[in-house]
Amino acid sequence: AKKTEWSGRSHLEVLSEIKTRLTTVLKDPLLSDIGTDATSEDLSASIALLRGQALTLQLRCYDDQSLPLVVLQGSTVHDVMQAVERATKPRVKQNWKAAVVSWSYVWKTYWLACGQVRLEDKSARLTEYVGILIILCSSSFVPTAMV
Repeated sequence: AKKTEWSGRSHLEVLSEIKTRLTTVLKDPLLSDIGTDATSEDLSASIALLRGQALTLQLRCYDDQSLPLVVLQGSTVHDVMQAVERATKPRVKQNWKAAVVSWSYVWKTYWLACGQVRLEDKSARLTEYVGILIILCSSSFVPTAMV
C-alpha cells in the first residue's frame, strides 16, 4: 500500500490538520468572505459570483431582517427556496442548537414575493420578475394592485 502523509494518523488528527490548512488558505484576502464551515454549494456560488454567472438577492424576512442569497443567473423560484434553506441553516444551528426546521411547513406558511407579486410558480425563472428584493411573507399576504 502506498504511504501518504496521512498514514498512521487518526481520523480526528487528519480532520484537525485539514481544518488548520483550510483556515490558512482562507486568510487570503480574495477568500476572506468564505467561512471555514463553507459547503461545496457555498464555494460554487462564490466562484459563480466572481465569474459573473450569479447574482446576489436580498431576502427581507417578515421581521425586517435581511439575508443575502447567491443564486445562478437563470435560476428558478425553487432555486431561491433552496438558497433560503442553505442560508438559514447556519443561523438556526447557531441560535437553536438542536432545532430542526420543517421546510415543508415553512413553505406552506410563508411565501416568497417580489414587490407585490407572490412567487407561486416554483419553475418560473427569476428573469420573469422585476427587481431583486425577495420578501418572505406570511401566507395571508394578498398582493395589492400594482400601479
